Amino acid sequence: MTDPAVTVNGFDNTVLGKQRLTVNYKEKTCTFDVTVKVQTYTVTFVGKDGTVLKTETVGKGASAAAPSAPAVEGYTFTGWDKSFQSVTKNLTVRAMYSPNTYTVTFKGSDGSVLKTETVKHGFSATAPVPPRVQGRVFKGWDKEFDAVKGDLVVTALYAVC
Repeated sequence: MTDPAVTVNGFDNTVLGKQRLTVNYKEKTCTFDVTVKVQTYTVTFVGKDGTVLKTETVGKGASAAAPSAPAVEGYTFTGWDKSFQSVTKNLTVRAMYSPNTYTVTFKGSDGSVLKTETVKHGFSATAPVPPRVQGRVFKGWDKEFDAVKGDLVVTALYAVC
């Protein structure tokens, strides 16, 4: 309304819920009960495995607040797969992770480095061909290197012939 003879009191369109609105016009007062509603949307945050971490209802154009990302063994949290700022529709927001990588170093019985390999969490390293050692027979490696979960140094084991 642009008529200077009209005044409106008690109404705030940023406050949701019931409000009492008073309109004054030419020495007449009318009082109304009004309910302010805003379009709302649901933002659902899910973890790497699809588990719901948090569900939040936000008003149109508002932003959701992300939960803390859960720790996942062997992975590093890299962010969320989409923006949840200025929401204008229902959203499912997924936590994104990248696998950690580890260094596996294969050594000969003399301590020399035979091979170095970068391996993703949970994957296996590939052993090099062990060197021949005069008067000895290769018996294997000193530790397992399947399903790697950290940096490893693997040493060749030999037995006397």
